[in-house]
Amino acid sequence: MICDIISGLVANFLFALFTLGVIYLLYYFSRRKPLFDFFGLTETRELIIYLSHLQIQPGGAIGADGQPRSFGGSAVSYLEASSGSDVASLFRVLLPGRSIQPSWLSNIFLADVVVSLVPAPLLPAQVAFASTSIVVGSPAYSTASTAIQNDLQAPVHFNAENTQIILPGLPPVTNTRQAFIVRLRHDSHFVFYLGGLSDAGTAAAISYLARSWRALYRRYRHVPSFYVLIEFVGEDHTNSHIVAESQLNVA
Repeated sequence: MICDIISGLVANFLFALFTLGVIYLLYYFSRRKPLFDFFGLTETRELIIYLSHLQIQPGGAIGADGQPRSFGGSAVSYLEASSGSDVASLFRVLLPGRSIQPSWLSNIFLADVVVSLVPAPLLPAQVAFASTSIVVGSPAYSTASTAIQNDLQAPVHFNAENTQIILPGLPPVTNTRQAFIVRLRHDSHFVFYLGGLSDAGTAAAISYLARSWRALYRRYRHVPSFYVLIEFVGEDHTNSHIVAESQLNVA
């Protein structure tokens, strides 16, 4: 009797394990593999997102009451950090789903990629593109942006004064509602460069990447390097569309 019960439990466990394995494989090849391919995470499962690094001089901050305050130190843009979190959330998987979990499991996620969301280093020598990286903002606020423009020679970049976006074959962009998303092949992975001429524009680029990576994957699946220029409408930086795009021929 006991042997029959044990045999039944083992059989049920093996069947459940097999079922979960099949579900995982289906999920991986339909959802995760395209995500990993698009972001260049097939070999190294590490992603670093470099945000603009703002340095506030003591006394240069404005408090919640609108008055000058004594805070001084490093800070990041709220819109950049919030939108960057949307990108980071792409790599967290809720397993097996809120609807069938007990309440104490409702916030447990499976993370199969190490994602770091950090301000750009203060020293240019500390910037490394050893794994897939997403660089946000202009060289005015980010040493990582300086590195991608100088070291990787990004064809899409800001001008020296950080007042224009330079695109191959197009007039310089000065519209603060527009921003770019660039993907460059670097060794065995990708480096992404996102930026605009306003805080909202930069956030629009990050938000578009998080929201529309599947469409970009289908369009540029076999093209390692490309750019898209997007423009947001009204006051909502998440309401954006492509106004120009092209593959990039880089060494």
